[in-house]
Amino acid sequence: MLRNLSMGCHGDDVARLQRMLNARMPPTSAYLTVDRIFGPKTDCAVKDYQKVHHLKPDGIVGPRTRDALNTRLFLIEGTLYREMPAVARGARVATRTSRLLLAQAVSPSIGQSQPALKPPTLAPPAPPTGTTVLQLQPGITAQLPPWIFPPGQQPNTILQRSLQFAVVYKGGDHVGHIEAGAFVQVSSNSQSSPSDPKVSFTGGWQFVAADLIAPWKLPLLGWKFHPLSLVFQQTLVFNARPGSVQLGLSVGEQAQVDILGDRFGVVIGGAIGPTADLTNATITLGPNLAIGAVGTF
Repeated sequence: MLRNLSMGCHGDDVARLQRMLNARMPPTSAYLTVDRIFGPKTDCAVKDYQKVHHLKPDGIVGPRTRDALNTRLFLIEGTLYREMPAVARGARVATRTSRLLLAQAVSPSIGQSQPALKPPTLAPPAPPTGTTVLQLQPGITAQLPPWIFPPGQQPNTILQRSLQFAVVYKGGDHVGHIEAGAFVQVSSNSQSSPSDPKVSFTGGWQFVAADLIAPWKLPLLGWKFHPLSLVFQQTLVFNARPGSVQLGLSVGEQAQVDILGDRFGVVIGGAIGPTADLTNATITLGPNLAIGAVGTF
């Protein structure tokens, strides 16, 4: 006589129950480890199966639940049929059996030995695909007093108004994705002294380790906030007046708020790095802060 199975039971009949639940539950259900122990996961699977078959979800495998589990499926001439428990226990319907050809029984009933089932093989997720976008970025940069500056030259702060156009490759929108691209920029500077450049043209490239912290949505407004991205940038600057050429390297942090989806946002960031004046053979080292808008096309 078959015993009722419930939480705390263990043995070969529990292992057969676990295999049958794995075979009969939808693919989205959690796969049970066949460990011969009726634990919490097996209990949840039994209750889910009972709910699907309109049985009392008490987690006890009694006669009614066992009959539901023993209901077998047959593929008959390309059509899937369900065999009722009475047929599974040996009852025969001669007229139907004489007309139908059993092509395949999907699974044996409980109480019979059956081979162990392997976990379903899931296809690996598709790798994220990258996109190339155009960006237009107006902004204001404050070049703070440098920490290292040429002898005899007083440190000063320069406010720089700029307009940047960039072609950027984005390697996805997941946490820790990569962005890289080239840009050109025209800038107009506030002069603190006659030696400071008035107008400059910049070309360069940058590499961004974006979204090192997962972004989140701001309450009420629904804007998306990207708190941390690491930016590495190399630039070549031509200062129109006075004429000079500068080579710069910088590394910094950038935060962004998306206001109109991924089409328009506000960017704020800071960076530090050396700048080599190739014309005057001098090197400075200092930080800068920037704020601006960014439009993506």
